[in-house]
Amino acid sequence: MPPVRARVTESLKTCLVGLALVIPYLRLRSRTAKELGVVGIGITLIWAVMIGAGSVIGYVQGRQSWPVIALTSIAIALVVANAFVFRKLTKPRPLNDTLSHH
Repeated sequence: MPPVRARVTESLKTCLVGLALVIPYLRLRSRTAKELGVVGIGITLIWAVMIGAGSVIGYVQGRQSWPVIALTSIAIALVVANAFVFRKLTKPRPLNDTLSHH
C-alpha cells in the first residue's frame, strides 16, 4: 500500500477534477473565465486519457483487472460530455432581432 501522503495527494487531484466538472458553466461570463474553463477541461481530459492508457497497460501486463478499463472509460466519457456541454453553454449566441422586423 502506498504511503498516506501519496494517497492524499492522489485524492486531492481527483477532488480538484471533480470540482472543476461541477462549475456552473452559465456563470462564466468573462472571456478569461471561459478560457480558463477550456484549459481546465483540456487538462482534465489529458489527465483522464493518461490514466486510461495506464489502466490498459496495467491490464495487458496483468497488474489490473478489466473493470478498471471500464471505469476509466466512463471517466473519459464524463470529461468529454462536460466539454460538449461547456461548448454549447458558453458559445456566443446571436442577438435576438425578432422585434426589429416589426
